[in-house]
Amino acid sequence: YVPGSSKARIAALRKGILSAGDKLSTNGRVAVASDWGQALGLYEVGYEHVLVCECGYLGNRNWWCSLAWDGLNGRGIHAEGPERPPPPLEPWRARSDGYALILGQVPTDWAVKVALDRSRFGGTYDDWLREMTLMLERYGFAVRYRRHPEVAMADKTLTKQPPSLRAELEGARLALTLNSTAAIEAVCMGVPTVVI
Repeated sequence: YVPGSSKARIAALRKGILSAGDKLSTNGRVAVASDWGQALGLYEVGYEHVLVCECGYLGNRNWWCSLAWDGLNGRGIHAEGPERPPPPLEPWRARSDGYALILGQVPTDWAVKVALDRSRFGGTYDDWLREMTLMLERYGFAVRYRRHPEVAMADKTLTKQPPSLRAELEGARLALTLNSTAAIEAVCMGVPTVVI
C-alpha cells in the first residue's frame, strides 16, 4: 500500500477481499472505483453498484480511506459500525490579524469541475481563484493561497517543502475553498471557513 495512490487503494482492497476468501470477477454487477468520476463511468457501462474508495476526510487523508456504496461523502451508503468519537473541535477564532487562506484544489478534479459548472462563477478554476482573491482583498484581507499537495508535488521548480496545512491554518483569520475537504480541518481548528 502506497499512501495517496488511488491504484494502491484499489490494490489494498483487492488484497483484503482475496484474503477474506472472496472471489473477484470482471463481469459482475458490482465494481470498485477510486473516485466518483470513475464510478460514473462504471455506471455508464452497466454496473449496478459501485464501491467508491476516496481519500479519508480527517487526519492523514492519504492513509485513511472512505468507503461508500453508490456515492461519496454524505451521499453514499456507509457500513454500519461502532460509533466513532467526534473529531476534536477547537473554539472559533475571533482575530483581527492573520490572512485569508484560499485552500487550493486540483483543477482537473471531478468535484471541482462539477462545482464550477453549477456555480455562478463559470469559467475555469483559475478564473474562480482570481475572483475570490479580488473579493477578499476588497474586504481588506491579506490573501494567501495554499496549493493542493498534488499540484505542489508536480511543481518541479519547488526547492523546499511547503508548510503543512496545520501550520498555514495557524496564521489564518479565515479559510475559503470551492469544496475542498481541507475545510474540515480548518473548522476543527476553529478557523472560520467559507465553502463556496
